[in-house]
Amino acid sequence: MADRRRIQRRIRKETDIERERRRIERRRGERRESPRVAVKMWLDGIETEEKGWEYFGNISLGGAFVETDTPPDEGKYVNIKLRDIDEDGDLLLRGEVIGIDIGKGIRVKFTETSFDDERRLARYIDELIRKGFVY
Repeated sequence: MADRRRIQRRIRKETDIERERRRIERRRGERRESPRVAVKMWLDGIETEEKGWEYFGNISLGGAFVETDTPPDEGKYVNIKLRDIDEDGDLLLRGEVIGIDIGKGIRVKFTETSFDDERRLARYIDELIRKGFVY
């Protein structure tokens, strides 16, 4: 009887370890639904001395990472403008700052994106992937 209990405990511990490994591997993997591409963008909503300052980062259908030394507060809304992405001109996207990486930049989740704007962004991302700007 004592042997059976020891074996069951070992089995339970192994399954806990495997569950933890799967959780860690899942967190390390890419969880985005669309690929990220490197872009130049203009931001409105960050307090700087210069208007229309150009920022670098990466963008996907769901959001963006923007490199900046002067991040806005988490929860603040910002406008991201991508210039001349297609024949219709600029694309303006509104998003919420959902995270700040001090010294690196901000993570923005797009919130109020129309279907047409999302489709334009998807075509722009596809074009940049063909050019090799994918992360």
